[in-house]
This record gives sequence, C-alpha cells and structure tokens, in this order.
Amino acid sequence: MKKCKKCGYLNKDNVKFCENDGFSEFENVAETSHKLVGGMALVGAFFVIIGFVLPWFSINLLIFSGHYSGLTGLVASIVGLIGSFAGASSFNTSGSGYLILIMIALTIFIALVPIMGYRAGKTGYNLIQKSRLSTEEKTETSRKLISTAIIGSIPLICFLASSGVAQFSFLGFSFGGIGTGVWVTFLGFILSFIGGVLISASK
Repeated sequence: MKKCKKCGYLNKDNVKFCENDGFSEFENVAETSHKLVGGMALVGAFFVIIGFVLPWFSINLLIFSGHYSGLTGLVASIVGLIGSFAGASSFNTSGSGYLILIMIALTIFIALVPIMGYRAGKTGYNLIQKSRLSTEEKTETSRKLISTAIIGSIPLICFLASSGVAQFSFLGFSFGGIGTGVWVTFLGFILSFIGGVLISASK
C-alpha cells in the first residue's frame, strides 16, 4: 500500500497518482511498518540480553547465598560439563556417559536464550537496513521472529514451571523465587513475537 503524502489516502502499490486527490507523491506504508518492527526486535533483543544477566533466582545455602542470573546458570552448566568430561576420563564409570549427555543438553537449553536474543536483534537490524520487503521476505521474517520468540521462551517457561515446584525454605536455607531478569527476558521475546505477527499481517 502507498499512502498519499497530501491527503493520507491509502492507494494500491501500482498507482502513479492518488485515487482520492490525484497527488503524485506517496509514502510507502510497508516501509514504515517493517522498520518499526525492526526497532521492536532490536529493543526485544536488548531486553533479552539485559534480562539474562539480571537475577533469575535466589539461593541461601551457606557459601552459595545470593541472587543468580541466567548467565550464572549457563557458566555453571559449562563448568559442570567440563567436570563431567574430567570425571569420565579419570574414573570411567558407567554413569559418566549419561551425566555428560545431561550436562550437554542443559548447557544447550540455557544457551538458547541468549542465542535467540541475538537472532532477534540481527533480524531487527536487517529489517531496519532494508528499504522495502517483498512478500517472500515478509513471510520469512515473520517466521524467523515468531520461531525465535517461541524457541527462546521454552527455557523460560520450563524455569517458571520448575521454580514453583523447587522453591523451598528450611532452617534458614532457601532456594527459589523468580527474579526480575526472567520477566525482562520474557518481555524481549514477547516483543519479537508481536513483531513477527505485525509483519505477517502487513503482507
């Protein structure tokens, strides 16, 4: 659609003059909308990364007291994975292989959050750089933003579900609580999802 700069009437893309007042200068509505979505995706990516380093949960277990972020969890899983490999090579126990697989899966699972945040940001940046989008590009961009939001949200949903079950407090020791970082990260993926829907609706 092309919007007349004089009267604001929305015209079809193939017209040379406004069907309402005959004016010849237009503003491409799709260009404005996809750049707006690109900005939303970039802001969403920013929220994801910031949320990933903000507190996700709290622990009060002697020396492990404090608030811990998604980044802390990722580092801990990587350290655990390295320790699993070291233990497997030293002791060669039958359960070592299963432990390594579990740690690999956990590391990848947590890493999905920043990876999908980066993907949303890259998609948003590419959108802002483009002057126009074809129908095929809109379809691909919509699919990418929506799938990014869904995949990135899966670890968060699992974390939220497990937090309610795993939260406990006993004799001054406690674990659990959902920190600000989780909600900030979620907001980032919601913006990405909304952007994908808006691009899809503009086709």
